[in-house]
Amino acid sequence: MLLKISAGLSDLEDIRDYISSSATSIGVESSLIGDLKLAVDEAVSNIILYGYQGRSGEIEIDVSASHSDLIISIRDQAPVFDTASYQLGNNTPPLSNNNPGGYGIRLIKSMVDEVKHSISDKGGNELLLIKHNALA
Repeated sequence: MLLKISAGLSDLEDIRDYISSSATSIGVESSLIGDLKLAVDEAVSNIILYGYQGRSGEIEIDVSASHSDLIISIRDQAPVFDTASYQLGNNTPPLSNNNPGGYGIRLIKSMVDEVKHSISDKGGNELLLIKHNALA
């Protein structure tokens, strides 16, 4: 199931609906769907805000299953994200003393079992969010 959508924050509700309906139709346990929507919402928001930085672009989201695992693929044509130079936000209290940024990726990683980034065949980025044993 593939969704192609323009890179705009106004499209996030449609993306959440797509994740919910796709996951349900594949047979994902209903208790996991909220976390999956949150993880995808955060990933797509990062693409829109930090990847495209207000420029127009397209985002493709594909939801599939492999055995009992759910795989969500998110592809964009934004400048390649340099994962080697990226640091997760420090979540040691008090958070007000920490630098902003890096918390979205930490949040995504807490919602799914695996997060994989690669450069897509067409250039841009591909992010795989994998939830093991997600099918009911």
